[in-house]
Amino acid sequence: MQQTAIREKMTRWITQRASGTNEMIPRLTPAMTTQLVSIHSRRGTTAPEARAVLNTLEAEGSVITEVYKEEKYKRKKHQDTRTPTKQKHKQKRTQRGPVALDLGSGWEGAKEGMSQHMRVIGVDRTRQMKGQEAGMATPDLIMNLGKKTSKETVIEEVMRRTGTYREDLCHIHGSMDCGPESTLQRMNATQNRGKGEHAGEERPEEQEDTVQEIVKGIKRALEQDPTISYTLEQPKETALKNHPALASLPGDVRVIKACCYGYKWQKQTRIWTNLGKWWKPECTQQKRWLLKCPHCKECRENKLHKMCIIRRGPHDRRPLAKLPGFNKKASRNRIPTQMAAEWAKAALERQAAMRKK
Repeated sequence: MQQTAIREKMTRWITQRASGTNEMIPRLTPAMTTQLVSIHSRRGTTAPEARAVLNTLEAEGSVITEVYKEEKYKRKKHQDTRTPTKQKHKQKRTQRGPVALDLGSGWEGAKEGMSQHMRVIGVDRTRQMKGQEAGMATPDLIMNLGKKTSKETVIEEVMRRTGTYREDLCHIHGSMDCGPESTLQRMNATQNRGKGEHAGEERPEEQEDTVQEIVKGIKRALEQDPTISYTLEQPKETALKNHPALASLPGDVRVIKACCYGYKWQKQTRIWTNLGKWWKPECTQQKRWLLKCPHCKECRENKLHKMCIIRRGPHDRRPLAKLPGFNKKASRNRIPTQMAAEWAKAALERQAAMRKK
């Protein structure tokens, strides 16, 4: 009885809306077929029941349902695009060798440096504009490092989503957002827009979650494989310098000046690491020169550098930090590639030495 009622309604609908062929048989386009089934699969009738009635009408020659002319082409095209994708993931999965994770890749100075010695997977929550010539940053994975919904650590999730083998992981680099931790927030606080501890405010929740997740991920990775090394980077006077989570990590803290790597400004960087004796920083000006004196010529002679991150006063006419091809924001925050290359080289040497034992 129900099918008879559906049949009558469908026939009435088709007669009113469908165009006829030379034999005056109503013809339904694919869109009309979808609409017809959708309309009559309500009020207690399921879509399979409505489609069964339509198939009966078609079998009786009461209606003709068209199919997309490009249906076969689309299906073939879809299959052709899926197969290379699967092969690509398979190749990526089987691509073996030492791997470094760059969490918070930002303007990709660390990624470019470490990639000189190993494969690097860059992760960030968004793409950054490096400059008109340098273009946009291209992290391998876009994700929020602080927002976790599973029992995996952020490092385990990155490895799973990028097809990285655990035994291939060699180095982990983390670069948390330095904006809320910068001493510039003291200046912003005078304008009622300061953030973080330097502005007398609590650290933003997302920033705190990011720090905790990265530290948690590093600790678990080191428990599973002590040969893995790590580096965490922040400006020297960051509000994170006394953070208990960072203090709980094994290793030491080093302060490196950007001018030692050829930059024309001094910006000092605080680095937490367990590379120990394997990382011996070298200055770009002369081989092994940094081991004798950890300062550039301007630092040694107590002179101002040619460029600056922040001007010291109204009489300071130095230009702001600017790398060729990069915008000012990228120039100020970009890690020297040579320093990152030293991390990767030291990480390989450390892992090889520890695995021999």
